[in-house]
Amino acid sequence: MTRNEGLVRLARGINADLADYEKLKNLLAALFEAALGHHAGKVGQASESIARLAETIEARRCERVELVADLLDGDPEASMAKVFVLFNGASRHHFESWWLKLESLVRECKAANARVGQLMTTQHEIMNRVLDCEADIYVPT
Repeated sequence: MTRNEGLVRLARGINADLADYEKLKNLLAALFEAALGHHAGKVGQASESIARLAETIEARRCERVELVADLLDGDPEASMAKVFVLFNGASRHHFESWWLKLESLVRECKAANARVGQLMTTQHEIMNRVLDCEADIYVPT
């Protein structure tokens, strides 16, 4: 693969990630709403969709790591900043803006995921307290 082919594949992968992270953000919002409303079926559906999408995103991330290593000739300190230098003019500007947008979406999705996790943890704790209290209700005196 030539350098230009590698850069094109890298750019396409980042654009695909931009679209998929937008989908992930929406799925996480749907999961939060489903969990908040105690809609188990919707929670399951959203969780399955998230898991499938996460697999796709992870595969693309692994490919990106390999592409960057190849583009930078195995540089042990490979980074996207070093890849930016390989692009020319407007292409470099577009690539950098896509990468910054992707980083922002990743942070948003991490925060949304933490929010869902916190909600589900709180709901689980409440249910455990409620169920533990009920254990004493029918104890013979």
